Amino acid sequence: MTVSKEIKQFRSYVPVASSCTYLNSSFQPPMNQIVYDSIKKYLDDAISLDHPKPQFISQCEDTREKLGVFLNTDSANLAFTRDTTEGVNLFQRSIRWSKGDNVVVLANEHPNQGFGWLGLAQDGLEIRLIPVDESALKPFTADDFRPYVDEETKAIGLSSVMFHSGLRNDVKGIAKEFKPRGIHILVDATQEVGFGRIDVEDLGASAIAFSVHKGLSVPNGLGVLYVEPETMKLLKDTPPILCGGSISNLSPDLTISEDFEVFATAHRFEHLNKPMMQCIALGAYLDFIQSVGMENVQLYLQELGSYLRSELRKIGVETSGPDDVAVRSPHSNVIPLYGEQWASQFASNNVYVSQYRCGTRASLGLYNDKADIDHFVTVIKQGLEDGLALHS
Repeated sequence: MTVSKEIKQFRSYVPVASSCTYLNSSFQPPMNQIVYDSIKKYLDDAISLDHPKPQFISQCEDTREKLGVFLNTDSANLAFTRDTTEGVNLFQRSIRWSKGDNVVVLANEHPNQGFGWLGLAQDGLEIRLIPVDESALKPFTADDFRPYVDEETKAIGLSSVMFHSGLRNDVKGIAKEFKPRGIHILVDATQEVGFGRIDVEDLGASAIAFSVHKGLSVPNGLGVLYVEPETMKLLKDTPPILCGGSISNLSPDLTISEDFEVFATAHRFEHLNKPMMQCIALGAYLDFIQSVGMENVQLYLQELGSYLRSELRKIGVETSGPDDVAVRSPHSNVIPLYGEQWASQFASNNVYVSQYRCGTRASLGLYNDKADIDHFVTVIKQGLEDGLALHS
């Protein structure tokens, strides 16, 4: 594995990386020096400058421009939200539908997407949950959705990368088949953005929501909602939350007028007051990512993940799902180890991972290296030798 100087150096930016084996980036990565320094500067400016808010607002707009470049879309197509939950709910409640229409969602989808749709069932929207066999994890394609889609289907909701399996669904193929039929494709990309390259224009989804506290390393409280321009024309005339930030002809003196106009772009979903500290920190981290190259970040995580899977095989442990980088996230690997005994085994050896219903999720970040993998595998091997069982 050839590692660039910038990636090697990043480990030193994460103090926690030297005190534990942190394999939990899919939950939330540890703070890094780049984001920390940006937040510190924000606070220093906030306490020392006479009138910093206009500067902060300008910096947030700079971040929006950087984000547009990063995602390959016009920045006008992006709204800052509070998190993924707010983003998906804003879009779900902007779709035009009639009683008896339906949406299709995987039964093992993330709760923020699933419950957002289920909240509309009381108004007459049918929520079709696709049954999933979690004993044989797999990525999902248009073939899986096709039997559940009909003339009354208004939307399909799915994650680009599943939170509990680390497998990548075929968003592009699903959008290509169903969008021409007038079906919106709403994507939760929280487990992909920042871990791997994502081109929102190429994916072809109607809308993509994500939080920035995972792959983009910013503290909680900031999300992004991308809405395709052509999709904007098909939505309700006003957003579910109508506020000053939604209004394109808002008067400078903030006078309320019945003669208001709503932004024709995703800007209509944004509040006037954004989480400015997080926005500015996001801009700083995007500068770093762009200097390293997103392709290099993705390749490093993929190679580290391949090394993890190969080392696990040596001790007789397989990760869940196909061993094909085309359908795996670069960073997330699920291992059939589950229960309090395994949780205790990891904690007692200073290893941080997450457990979900399919097993233990070990998720990587740029701060990880092969030594982390070696320690993790050694801890698993010791657990097996001590009689801890694989989860089936």
